[in-house]
Formats: sequence, structure tokens, C-alpha cells
Amino acid sequence: MKCYYLGDKKITEAEAKEIEAKNREILRDGTVEELLQIRHVICREE
Repeated sequence: MKCYYLGDKKITEAEAKEIEAKNREILRDGTVEELLQIRHVICREE
């Protein structure tokens, strides 16, 4: 089973996908300030 984390907080797969989509948008069109706000989602198999 895959588990997703944002820092130490466990999040749902839907939340992880939403964050990843926003990150892709920032990478495509973001300013430097926005690039610094990219959040990293960690996926672990449990």
C-alpha cells in the first residue's frame, strides 16, 4: 500500500496528486518566489 507524506504529515493520494499538479504548473510558469514554495511529496510503500 502506498502512503503519501508532506513533511511528517500523512496525506491522501488525491491531495498528493493535487500538489504535484500545482508543482508542475509552478515549474512551467512560476516566478522565482513561487519556485521556492514548491512542496515535496514523499511516497512510501508500506
